[in-house]
Amino acid sequence: MLTQFKIRYPQGNLISELVAIDCDTYIIKASIVVNGITIATGMAGAETIEVAEERSKERALALLDLNTSTSNLAETKTKKMPEPTEPKINLTEQKISSNNSLIKSESWNFVLAEEMKKDYFVKLLEFIEREGQETKIFPPKEEIFTALEITPLEKIKVVILGQDPYHGVGQAHGLSFSVKKGVSIPRSLENIFKELASDLNIKPPNHGNLTHWATQGVLMLNTVLTVRAHKANSHKNKGWEIFTDRVIEIVNEQTPHVVFVLWGKEAQKKIKLIDDKHTIIKSPHPSPFSAKYGFFGSRPFSKINSALQQAKQEPIDWTLPA
Repeated sequence: MLTQFKIRYPQGNLISELVAIDCDTYIIKASIVVNGITIATGMAGAETIEVAEERSKERALALLDLNTSTSNLAETKTKKMPEPTEPKINLTEQKISSNNSLIKSESWNFVLAEEMKKDYFVKLLEFIEREGQETKIFPPKEEIFTALEITPLEKIKVVILGQDPYHGVGQAHGLSFSVKKGVSIPRSLENIFKELASDLNIKPPNHGNLTHWATQGVLMLNTVLTVRAHKANSHKNKGWEIFTDRVIEIVNEQTPHVVFVLWGKEAQKKIKLIDDKHTIIKSPHPSPFSAKYGFFGSRPFSKINSALQQAKQEPIDWTLPA
């Protein structure tokens, strides 16, 4: 992805633009530009990156100081661009603009670029950076936007909305209600698995990693994306709610039909953001304090698949591979 090139080569600029295919269809074109030289271009959704003309590429690589000098351009012609490495995110050093984003997803980068330039979001990142210097915050910084990165806008069929991340060590990894393999399954997730077994006769898995759901188009989103260690709701009202409201608005506006699953009162406050063209499934939260008051027996999983099939969409495979 070109965004990975931008993270790997911060001297360059990632420039995005809309390109008209016909009167009703547009795609996103992005380019990496270094000192006025375009070194690579790509289209949203494309699997490959087209490198610009050879001489321009060589000059740009020299400017990037990738062990390439302008006196050795002939040798450069036979070399491929190095593979990008995984970034170590320092939120205070990130420039929030349409050319440089924290989210490793082309579709979400494009639609959220303006949102991430707003004052509240910049202040939110500054707050998180200060918190990280004073105590542990969860999930780790590189996993804050996992839900958006695994489930791009164009794939979303279902939104399962949680409240804020788990606050225990090693639990949160950026997907609502999910924990990584090897981590003890939290009580709320145990109750979700109990209802899944009752609803669809699917045996509870031996782990709590819900990534398989996310890759099928289930956006596992929390309304607040970070939390202080061992202190639930500690990042409430710091700005995340504004950001995730915008995410929900975008899903509402730009997708033809989505099933929104709203468990608990906090999630159900988002109903005002959702149009009638979508399906809403709501019930009490699956936490051990409220599950017995209506979550158990609500059969959300079969209801989701029924709504998807009625909308001529593929149902979700709710089984979780070992």
